[in-house]
Amino acid sequence: MASEVGGNAVGYKNPPRHRRYQKGFSGNPKGRPKGSQTAVSILGEVLRQTVRITEGNTTRQITKAEALIKVIFVEAIKGTRQYADVLVTICDSIQRLVENPLARPGAIVLVPGVAASHEEFEQMVREDEEDRAREDAMQEIQKAAEVAQLTSSARPKLPPRNIKRRTASSPPMVKLPAS
Repeated sequence: MASEVGGNAVGYKNPPRHRRYQKGFSGNPKGRPKGSQTAVSILGEVLRQTVRITEGNTTRQITKAEALIKVIFVEAIKGTRQYADVLVTICDSIQRLVENPLARPGAIVLVPGVAASHEEFEQMVREDEEDRAREDAMQEIQKAAEVAQLTSSARPKLPPRNIKRRTASSPPMVKLPAS
């Protein structure tokens, strides 16, 4: 239900004109406060905190991240399925972060749904390169045709060279019969 205020419809998705964002001004003029933290920064800070653990007869301090990983390992070794799944997920993530497949010479990353094998991927790349070469050649031909058309239309039409040009001051040419 939109109501009229000063000749403008006001209602759902139509705020009054004086309350709308003004052009050239930010919707958040003060911005994010300098001291505020994101969830990632808070998590990093918590994981860097130290805790005291006892292993056998020794007590030592380790980070919460290290303690968390130790607990996950111990529970996964005991046979707890959920911890084993978490451990596999963490290991996969770490492997992806540490190992850059593109850093190895000749490495190819297969994306699911794009190519099923290395050979199929190479065939797709070859076909793509051929298509690009064809498109480039067609564009060059079209450019050459356009240039030729522009130059031919810009040139004045000249009579053939073996015929003399008549000017307004020259007498008319009369052909005499051959004797």
